[in-house]
Amino acid sequence: MKRTGVILIILTAVVLCCSACSANYTGNPNNQSTSCANITMGSGKFAFDNGFIYFTDLSHVYEYDTESKTSVVLDTKDSMISDLYVQDAYVYYNEGGLRRMTKDGKQQKKIFDAENGCTQMFVEDKYAWFLESVEGNLIRKDLASGKEEVILSQVMSYALDDKNVYAVSKDEDVPVFQISDKEKISFAGQELSFSPITVMADDGAAYLAERGTYQVIKYSSEKEEKLPVFSLHYQAAGQKLYYLDANENGSCPLMQYDMETGEQTRIGEAVYDFCILDDKYVCMQCPYETFEKYNLYDISTGTTTLMYDTGEEE
Repeated sequence: MKRTGVILIILTAVVLCCSACSANYTGNPNNQSTSCANITMGSGKFAFDNGFIYFTDLSHVYEYDTESKTSVVLDTKDSMISDLYVQDAYVYYNEGGLRRMTKDGKQQKKIFDAENGCTQMFVEDKYAWFLESVEGNLIRKDLASGKEEVILSQVMSYALDDKNVYAVSKDEDVPVFQISDKEKISFAGQELSFSPITVMADDGAAYLAERGTYQVIKYSSEKEEKLPVFSLHYQAAGQKLYYLDANENGSCPLMQYDMETGEQTRIGEAVYDFCILDDKYVCMQCPYETFEKYNLYDISTGTTTLMYDTGEEE
């Protein structure tokens, strides 16, 4: 009896240890801190939660308090961080798979590794969506069961809205625009008058960039509307389109195009990457000499605030 009791204690300890070493995770039901466009139209470097903005320079995560306008640095011990989102007490990110850390940066865990590669990961409800590589397979992973399925191959760009998956994929080296219901995956090709290269979805419409010219074309109800916008990195917030101007090389100006009035406004200089958070803020990564600045543009007031300057670390 004593020996049996010892064995049971050991087995219980092993089970508890294994439970502590792995992170049981069933998904992101709220999906409030970021958007699919933040991740597929950039690197998902910014997320927003309860008055705090979290952002990354690939090896650190920063927390910015929008009320006090102060930042703190959290060391993740990782080196290629992207695709941030926030849920409950954790900041989640992609680093060869899904990782999480507590908001104070003290505890970190691995949710899963992606053996065949992982880029542009967006977690929504019980699924993680990601590409194995650009022009590789689009994967949908069930976070509760761990099951992975290839839903489309040779994907150049993808987007999600409330109902659909949108994708630009290759068919015999020719880009094709396809749409599928998110739950019942069955892609159908859409006829276009142009060859697309990227796609972003918002409010039931798809915004596609034309291959070669990079002109952005709004596709809705099988109708095309050419916009006076040329970009590969663009997002919508309400009736405004924000984009990095492809007509300028290197770090581009960040522009705002009002789709109702046609007005164009320059809101950021030398911007490398940006995200839109809660339709309130535009966050910008702005390289400057040997360091970077992270700026916050308030859509309602039209003002820009410096969140962090990595030159301060030197």
